Amino acid sequence: YNDRTLGTKYGYLNPFYDNVRTTADVVIDGRTESNVPDTQLSLEGGAVHYADLSDVTDLVIAIDVNPSNQTLITSYRSRMAVRAVLERSGQPIEEVGFTLDGTDFVLNGTFDRVRLVIVNKRAQDPPSPVVPVLYSASWQSQSSGQIVSIQYDDGDPSRQYFATSGTWIQLTEFTVPDADRASLDRVSLAPFFDNQFLGTTQSTSAPRDIELLVLDATSGVPSLANEIFSLEVDDPRPFSEVLTTSGLDHFELDLSAYNAELSNLPEKVYIGFGDTGTDDNYTVFGPAINTVDDVSFVRLPGETNFSRLWGVTNNDGTCCNERVVPVRAHFLVADVVSVEPGADVAAGIALLPNYPNPFAAVTEIGFELANPAPVRLTVYDLLGREVAVLASDVFGSGRHTVSVSGDGLSAGMYFYRLESDGAEVTRTMVRL
Repeated sequence: YNDRTLGTKYGYLNPFYDNVRTTADVVIDGRTESNVPDTQLSLEGGAVHYADLSDVTDLVIAIDVNPSNQTLITSYRSRMAVRAVLERSGQPIEEVGFTLDGTDFVLNGTFDRVRLVIVNKRAQDPPSPVVPVLYSASWQSQSSGQIVSIQYDDGDPSRQYFATSGTWIQLTEFTVPDADRASLDRVSLAPFFDNQFLGTTQSTSAPRDIELLVLDATSGVPSLANEIFSLEVDDPRPFSEVLTTSGLDHFELDLSAYNAELSNLPEKVYIGFGDTGTDDNYTVFGPAINTVDDVSFVRLPGETNFSRLWGVTNNDGTCCNERVVPVRAHFLVADVVSVEPGADVAAGIALLPNYPNPFAAVTEIGFELANPAPVRLTVYDLLGREVAVLASDVFGSGRHTVSVSGDGLSAGMYFYRLESDGAEVTRTMVRL
């Protein structure tokens, strides 16, 4: 964790350890999972177990010591410290402590992230400092889907670095998995900057900023005119020099707040970054090795067109053949609502296409019933979250029409589902 803003015990005082971070033992995305199953730990004296849970609502944590000899419960409980670090949008980071007494701990509300810290706090305590612990957790899942991650690098750079006085743009092409149900949820980037190299004139405190770019790749050639999304980003990584032994150090950028812009994507996109800001601490091009996938493009400083990376040769004759821009993409593919082409009629009900589609202000949805029946007509976003109930009543036989206002709906794709007497039909619509 290493962040003293929450408390001095959560970070090193010595700046020599600024780059030290703990890797969580358990990492779960609450949008794609709904629980941590029973997990048995054997914590030695001074040992810590970290669980990192993101996007969870109404979290319930069951945790206690689990000795085979029940007479040791009180002794083992006294050795333990359990805390949760809570992060919520627009609120200060909060820490809560738990007392082990056999009851569950309930954290109501929606959390961007919960870091569970389980500690055997007695490093020197004979005869046996090892404490058996059993824990699990559950929460209300905000959606049902899966994260599909795509990467073309193996974490090892080529150790070829190309530095010039000017702005690079570096892109890698990705095929979007199930584009009609996917959104770009996160990207992992590993940019290099001029001030990280020996011989630089740039200060170690110089700004390290980039512009994230997502472009439509349908044409097969990158063009800034086909921009889908852009975002200026300050590199969050602690400063470090690039050494001959340095591996790729990706940082992850959470894009879930931009779901409206990053859903309903074309089948292929370019994802990458370029320089931004007015400083002279330019990005340095540092590709990774990939002998199979020719999927990256660069726009060299001073140029207006992009070049396919495998065809680029540096001024010193160094070739970029079998190289790749080390960008990693993580797509959230919703699977809560299934949509089958042509599945507009089922068991005496018919769901008609909305018109107009796409729409801005208002669209109309029609449905037909063979017989009088109770009807529920609901709208869901791409994450499977219910955003509106358009109808919930008994309707007579025949055709009916319901108006949908665009007010309160962000731009993007939505599902609308008709349910009646155990049958259901789903279609999609797009809000401009």
